[in-house]
Amino acid sequence: MISSDRRAIYYWKCDRPAAFHGTAQSSADIDIADPLRKALAAAFAGKNVAIRPAGGQENHLTFLATIEGEEFFVRVEDGPERDDYLEVESHVLGEVAHAGVPAPRVLAVDASRTRVPFAWQVLEKIPHADLNQLQKQGRLPLADVAEKIGAAVARWQAIAHSSRPRRPTRCAL
Repeated sequence: MISSDRRAIYYWKCDRPAAFHGTAQSSADIDIADPLRKALAAAFAGKNVAIRPAGGQENHLTFLATIEGEEFFVRVEDGPERDDYLEVESHVLGEVAHAGVPAPRVLAVDASRTRVPFAWQVLEKIPHADLNQLQKQGRLPLADVAEKIGAAVARWQAIAHSSRPRRPTRCAL
């Protein structure tokens, strides 16, 4: 459950009590890998699932999952807050996509922590380097993409609050 002082904040991770939790790939990957694989296999109706660390740069553990030969991006939240924010983020991604902003599809999410002691989210894998990587490599053509980025930001900032998701966050392979 999200505390009342954070209800109106979408990207709250920077001010969370454990702001840097999950920012380094570690032995936690090994501890989480097998339970995550089993949780994904159950969520995807017993389909063959293989996972490996993705080496993400954010405050989640990240994995690449191969499910029946198709690759997906997986985020794991195992912070002490034990909130449902991956569910919230999944809803926001659906709203953003509905507004016409390119966004990865959410295939499945579970923040209940009933089967495993962490929340997880399976996203469509975008087959391109992220903007942060391109910027760090000096390969981001900012002048070429700035207008597109600004238009996308304007579209998603125009989204009105909605209490109901536009699409279910269920497995859709």
